[in-house]
Amino acid sequence: MLNRKGQITFSGILIITDALVISASFLFSYWFRFHSGLMSTTKGIPPLEPYFIASIVVALLWVLIFWMVGLYESRQVLARDEEIYRVAKGTVVGLVAILAFSFFYREVVWSRLVLGLATLTAFLLLSLERSAAVAIYRYLMTRYGLGVKKAALIGNGETAERILKHLIGNPQYGYQVASLVGIEGYCQTTSRVGLPSETLAEPSALSGLVDRQELDTLFIVLPTENQRKVADIVGAVEHRPIELKFVPDLADIISHDTSVTQLGDIPLINLRVVPISDWDLIIKRGFDIVCSLAALVLLSPLLLLLALLVKLTSPGPILYSQERVGYDGKTFMMHKFRSMRAGAEDQSGPVWAKEGDPRRTAFGSFIRKYSLDELPQFYNVLMGEMSLVGPRPERPFFVDKFKSQVPRYASRHKVKSGVTGWAQVNGLRGDTSIIERTKYDIYYIEHWSLLMDIKILVRTARSEEHTSELQSPNTI
Repeated sequence: MLNRKGQITFSGILIITDALVISASFLFSYWFRFHSGLMSTTKGIPPLEPYFIASIVVALLWVLIFWMVGLYESRQVLARDEEIYRVAKGTVVGLVAILAFSFFYREVVWSRLVLGLATLTAFLLLSLERSAAVAIYRYLMTRYGLGVKKAALIGNGETAERILKHLIGNPQYGYQVASLVGIEGYCQTTSRVGLPSETLAEPSALSGLVDRQELDTLFIVLPTENQRKVADIVGAVEHRPIELKFVPDLADIISHDTSVTQLGDIPLINLRVVPISDWDLIIKRGFDIVCSLAALVLLSPLLLLLALLVKLTSPGPILYSQERVGYDGKTFMMHKFRSMRAGAEDQSGPVWAKEGDPRRTAFGSFIRKYSLDELPQFYNVLMGEMSLVGPRPERPFFVDKFKSQVPRYASRHKVKSGVTGWAQVNGLRGDTSIIERTKYDIYYIEHWSLLMDIKILVRTARSEEHTSELQSPNTI
């Protein structure tokens, strides 16, 4: 099994490869600008030597920047999207570094085209290299155990069960759970996942267990009433080089975005934070306005055609406007192209649409299949009632029902409702588990970024329904 040395070796290879790619991108850009014959060189061709020296300096500087943004840190959750996102962050900072370098090193008049092309080329090549690195790392992890840490879990209860299933079901996190551990007077082993279990008489016996099983990590998940005894466990293995991860049994109130900060010498656990800052809301709103306006203009011929076909294929209004609950629990009228017979709920009352719903018209089934009925919601986005991406809005009838049955359901209304959402691109559409949908909605709210919105929109456009390579939510 490849141990930590193997992981360090892999990171070292990445550093060398990154440096070569960055330097090569710089030199390629110089060649393309001055020697390819594709661009004018009326002002003469500058010597290669200063550009060659600059390529080495820039490569070393970028590698340092990449190290600072975490591109060489220990790998557990492997995600191509996250990898490329970090490359993008490092590239932006690297561009600033290049500009600073060209400003202070004035012995050469630098070609801005070369600098810009070098940055773009480096980003594209690094993204390809990192995608390949993720695939290779996954193979090495699966085949040879690269970076895998041997772990044991001390504890029991619902939270412990959830963590165990999550670790076992997600080997990409880099943990191999060797056993479950109980301690007399602290906790018992009651898991049903089929792992070896062992009950110790006292915490001091943990030291022998760590040596015997060659453990790298201990997960501590004690019942709430026994969490004051964590110090005993920590003290028992204090002299061992082992990771200790304490999981407070607060699953019902802790969010996915929990973090630890300091107030002087007092540690604080942030159980809830404001998910999206005021500046984030401004950025998100600006993105919504630009994209929704562009969509309404570019799609106007299609919108007119769909409106005409809805009118010609069944009697009734073209648009179906329905009251939905959105941001901060306020209601608004959401617009869709009508896909069902007029008055479809007069007899049944509010019900969810199902696959093959007999209330749909023939053309309605077609536009529902390709989500064309949702296009009028770009108007809702432009008016500020919705966002392009966010939790899908529900009717007041269902909101009143779910908020008393589903934990944290009301948290969905901390952001504007969306035309599409994180749950939808992960296959949770229509008549699917509201609990699972809420998990994904809460995950989106607590991990929002503009890049995430773009990813969701791209996946929606490609009609993909697969599990994300970013972190998958497992608790509400």
